[in-house]
Amino acid sequence: MPRIIFKCPYIKPGVSGSYAANLVEYIATRDGVDFVTGANRDLPATKKQTDLIGKILQDIPSVKNLFEFEDYERRPTIENASEFITQALEQNLHEAGERDYYVKYIAERPRVEKSCSHGLFTDAAETVVISQVQREVSEHTGNIWMPIISLCREDAMRLSYDSGRQWQALLRSQAAEIASHMKIQPDNFRWYAAFHNEAHHPHLHMVCWSANPREGYLTEQGIRDIKSGLARQIFRHDLTQIYEQQTDRRGKLNAQSLETMREMCERIKNGVCENPELDTLILRLSERLSNTGGKKVYGFLKPDVKAIVDGIVDELAKDTRVAACYSAWYEMREEVLRTYHDELPPRAPLSSQKEFKQIKNMVIAETLNFDDPVFSDRSTREVLSNEAATQSVDFDSVIIEEVPIPDPEPTSGTNANIHIRWTSEYKQARAHLFGSVTEKPDFEKAFELFAQKAESGSVLAMYANGLGREVDNAAAQEWYAQALAGFLRIESGMAPDDRKATYMRYRIGKMYMSGLGTEQDYSKAVAWLCGAAVSGHKYAQYSLGALYYRGLGVDQDYEAAFGLYSKSATQGNAYANYELAKMYRDGVGVEPNAEEAEYYFELSAELGNPYAQYVLAKLHISGEDVPKDIQKAIYWLTESANHGNQFAQYQLGKMYIMGKDVPHDRDQALHWFTIAAEQGNKHAQFFIDHIDEIGARSPDLFMAATRILRELGKTFEQQHQQIAGQVMQIDRKRMKILKEKKIAGGHASDDHEPKQSGGG
Repeated sequence: MPRIIFKCPYIKPGVSGSYAANLVEYIATRDGVDFVTGANRDLPATKKQTDLIGKILQDIPSVKNLFEFEDYERRPTIENASEFITQALEQNLHEAGERDYYVKYIAERPRVEKSCSHGLFTDAAETVVISQVQREVSEHTGNIWMPIISLCREDAMRLSYDSGRQWQALLRSQAAEIASHMKIQPDNFRWYAAFHNEAHHPHLHMVCWSANPREGYLTEQGIRDIKSGLARQIFRHDLTQIYEQQTDRRGKLNAQSLETMREMCERIKNGVCENPELDTLILRLSERLSNTGGKKVYGFLKPDVKAIVDGIVDELAKDTRVAACYSAWYEMREEVLRTYHDELPPRAPLSSQKEFKQIKNMVIAETLNFDDPVFSDRSTREVLSNEAATQSVDFDSVIIEEVPIPDPEPTSGTNANIHIRWTSEYKQARAHLFGSVTEKPDFEKAFELFAQKAESGSVLAMYANGLGREVDNAAAQEWYAQALAGFLRIESGMAPDDRKATYMRYRIGKMYMSGLGTEQDYSKAVAWLCGAAVSGHKYAQYSLGALYYRGLGVDQDYEAAFGLYSKSATQGNAYANYELAKMYRDGVGVEPNAEEAEYYFELSAELGNPYAQYVLAKLHISGEDVPKDIQKAIYWLTESANHGNQFAQYQLGKMYIMGKDVPHDRDQALHWFTIAAEQGNKHAQFFIDHIDEIGARSPDLFMAATRILRELGKTFEQQHQQIAGQVMQIDRKRMKILKEKKIAGGHASDDHEPKQSGGG
């Protein structure tokens, strides 16, 4: 890609003495100042040259940015060594502090393009007398700047900048802009320049200052602005083509990089974190966060806590996958930075990269989730929250809680074929649907039997068919609608005080409550459930309590919910006892009471509620509200697991793999993990897949570190796409500006001006 190098050293007022006088003398008087010719020029650099280059690089590190150094590094020949030595020294002659000698040198040195006895030029109206210029710079009491502008030979020839005439025109047109960036009034700006037509990299030397010695200063941004202005002018004839080529190159680079990044991000997102050092850091952060008040986000933490977070991020960066991804991201970022900077800033560690600051809060969030060595998974806590646990009972499991109703007397008339009898075939179908401790569910057989019973008029079978068709919502709703119509018809033909009518009102209320076979209507649900609840139906009382608790179809009323749950609980409803326990625990609708909460949790657990059994296990393991009792904890956790609670099964698997409070038993761990995974527990499946990689590490710490790693993969993916978009946006903006300039100049937007060649 065409490139311009622009350096702007300066001499401070009052500087005298010399810098490496032997080096100044070397370039001013050395033999063979013209490049060696013939076969010798391709020979390896001499020892004298390599020794001198070593000294130059040690004394003047900035010369590594020169074109000539790039040439020398690629091919360390006599010719390239000579080119580099010459340019490195002459571009740093300002260090000698001899202002008049510098002017004389750039005016008269070999290969300077001379108009008479020297090569200095300035504004067109002035005649340059070298002795006068020397006197001016020697006597000036302010700063003097000495810009150096360099091109590659091929670019100089292609763009006609291999002669002094083009450079004169360029500087005369840019003088006012250069003065502006140097904070010098145009009338005070003094400048002189000479073109040196070097074989490989033609370049221009300038000497400039302000007539007002107190005026003028040049910032890094000013240097970038001067360079940008010169580059726009030098490359103006083919800049559109250059950016088109650059856009194409970047497009290819982005496509290749995007694919590479995508592959690496996928590796990270699907990988596991095998760095035990992270366990120590996460535990340390967990301890510090537990004693930290206020907002627990990175910006509000104390410096020592931030340091732990940074340590976790940088430890993650040691992962070879992360390191490769970060390097690829940085390469894309640097592609953008090269547009504006000659020298790229050093690469920062991941923890210091502001574009990835979200990782730090992600680390904090995951560490806060790690609050208990067993019951620490976010998904588990969510399922056991008030909403989720009640939902799982209210809407999904209530069919299991049906109480068989004695077969009613045969009916006549319009209801003759509609019935709710628990026939032997219906009971058999339910057994296939729900399975048992010894038998797995057989859905195909269950729905074959339900379909037969539905055709014979069983409303319960119609409802069950809807339950089994939920993957096809339209088909499910059609079955539910038939069931609802059947329930309504049967209920309308019953006496108000008929116990079977109470059951019908409960079922109708539940269907309105859940929107099964009809539009969801909480008000109608409340009306039907009230009719069943006042008649003492415990599940209607429980469901109505849930509506009061949430304020659905009625004004929210925790006390009313508590009363309804209490009535249902006295009739042996395990789930109503569970809700009472939570209300006592949390002080909702009643004064908080840990003892009452424990009592109702135990009652619910003894009645077979796996959620209550699970909560009791957690209480006895943690010892927060009840005395710690590991044996009770394991008993209730096992009971919950045996009742099919996948979360209890999963936690038992973790306890056995950790060897915590139970003997370490890999087979038992796999047993419980497998049962939980069969119910869709993704965390259990994770440990099955990686049980050998965990080793002696804590499963929760292993999972926390892995979650952080995978989230990091997603962040890299987002950042890469953002960087790629920035590159394309920069190119589009440039192309738009260039086209606007071409149109303003009378050219078609897609027209390329002919390239100039030859001398000026």
